[in-house]
Amino acid sequence: MFSEYLREYDSENKTGSSPRGGSKSKPSQDQTESLLKHLQEKTYLKVKGIIAYVHEQYGIKYSRSGMTDWLIQHGFVYKRPKKIPGKLDPEKQRIFIEP
Repeated sequence: MFSEYLREYDSENKTGSSPRGGSKSKPSQDQTESLLKHLQEKTYLKVKGIIAYVHEQYGIKYSRSGMTDWLIQHGFVYKRPKKIPGKLDPEKQRIFIEP
């Protein structure tokens, strides 16, 4: 039974490399350098923004997990923003800073 399946699979040349279509999966070296420069100049709060930028600029579609993997491979990390009080008193800050 199994050998019959393998014979049929092999006779249809499914083991050979055939073009499957799809989209371009990786940015070129120039695109990568350009994207890295852009990401150093602009901070995105969400990966969706980066995905949209890459699609708009280079025509390459990424999934959220795919872009996250790409960012990690290129040394980017996610850091949760620190909470800072919104209403600070400048006079109290000056007194605190001065010895």
